[in-house]
Amino acid sequence: MKTRSFIPVSLTLLSVVLAFHPRTVSAQGNLTPPGAPGPAMRSLDQVEPRTPISSLPYMITNAGSYYVTTNLSGGAGGGLAGAGIIVSAGDVSIDLNGFTLSGAGVGGGLEFGVLMMAITTNLSIYNGTFRHWADGGVDTSSCRSARLERLRANDNGGIGGIRCGAGGVVKECAAMGNSGPGISSVNNAAIIDCIAFQNATNGIAAGSGCRITGCSANINGGAGILAGDFATIKDCNAYQNIGDGFAVGSSCLVTGNHSTANANTGIRAAGGSQIDGNFVQVNIFGLNAGNCLVVRNSISGNVTNYVGTYVNRGPIDANAATSTNAWANF
Repeated sequence: MKTRSFIPVSLTLLSVVLAFHPRTVSAQGNLTPPGAPGPAMRSLDQVEPRTPISSLPYMITNAGSYYVTTNLSGGAGGGLAGAGIIVSAGDVSIDLNGFTLSGAGVGGGLEFGVLMMAITTNLSIYNGTFRHWADGGVDTSSCRSARLERLRANDNGGIGGIRCGAGGVVKECAAMGNSGPGISSVNNAAIIDCIAFQNATNGIAAGSGCRITGCSANINGGAGILAGDFATIKDCNAYQNIGDGFAVGSSCLVTGNHSTANANTGIRAAGGSQIDGNFVQVNIFGLNAGNCLVVRNSISGNVTNYVGTYVNRGPIDANAATSTNAWANF
């Protein structure tokens, strides 16, 4: 019996190809790397150059990005010796990195956690706490378009917890136990999703043209939320304040708010304002709004529900009032 040998077809084809296409085999180059491999990624300083702040007082005189490295305390002297961070340049960002800046509580004119000294624009401060600063926690009132986010201001004196300049934004901040207003601003600012609790004067105090939304101002020594003319206050809560729950100037929009158990007026508004869709209950006075549009509110259980005069208020049943003193002095 004959034995047959089988050559794989693939090997046969390879032999044919090599026969017609001979190749020259050459030596490879040097495979030894020229040196140790370099870093494959850029450092944080290369991605975003930042300057550390590791002691107080600290002066910022140039634009740039700065960050706090640990909890820091201010000195006990007056003037600059007791200061925290003093800023005199625009286009500055300060990341507190979750740390606390604490003052000595002595005062002297410059004892602020952060103080903007120059009239400039674009300052951002975020993610940290200011405590026991005798002249105020944060004062950026001379800066336009500042942005203050995720800050806590507790037990500060002077101007209070947080004060913002024109066109600025205060967002997701909390101010408690300050001897001045918890959060305040000059004109045309926005205060969003903030809390002001147990401050000695007003909880939130804003200038004209401001917008205050989603905030709570409870158990403050003055008004819960105070604003100037042409302001909008929406979806806020004012509870157990010694003064008014909400007090606004003329031509304002006050809508969707809760004002409860305040020791003065639930909502006080000057002429031309629109008071729409609010819940006002168990205050001393419910609503005091002269020459305003007053519609769709639930105003009940106050010692006196309505005080003052109203025009263009819509039908009387558009505002629910249950007390026997409803429409008093109308």
